Amino acid sequence: MTRGPRLVLAGLLGLLLLELVVVVVLVQQIGVGWTLLGLVATSIIGVIVVRRAGTRALGELGAAVRSGQPPGTDLADAGGVVLAGMLLVLPGFVGDVLGAALLLRPVRVAARRLLGRVAASLTLGRPSSAHGAPTRRRPGHEDVVRGEVVDPPVE
Repeated sequence: MTRGPRLVLAGLLGLLLLELVVVVVLVQQIGVGWTLLGLVATSIIGVIVVRRAGTRALGELGAAVRSGQPPGTDLADAGGVVLAGMLLVLPGFVGDVLGAALLLRPVRVAARRLLGRVAASLTLGRPSSAHGAPTRRRPGHEDVVRGEVVDPPVE
């Protein structure tokens, strides 16, 4: 397993552990019933919020495509809203806080920039094959091909 998937797996396991700790602490503080009610309520609120925010984000994406502009940031914005929705709908209070934060455009912009930097640090500077998989370089072997360019004859 390469470094990128390991980091993602470690992050997901860390989030799962944090969610479990928060639920246990809430059960101890306010009781099982109120904790379950809070989990169900935030999931229902998440579905409602995501339906509205998702429709708006997809509308903005459609408007960008219709106007002929490349949907780069609009597509990333819509993806951020979808991720926020998934975090809000899934049970867990930490995910709810992260999802609610991702519904705010400045937070999505900051997250997009951070994700871009992380992706660049994981991929840039690594040699890769034609299909994008990292290649292994043997010490002493260079990727320099010496030759000369020959133009085809003009007819």
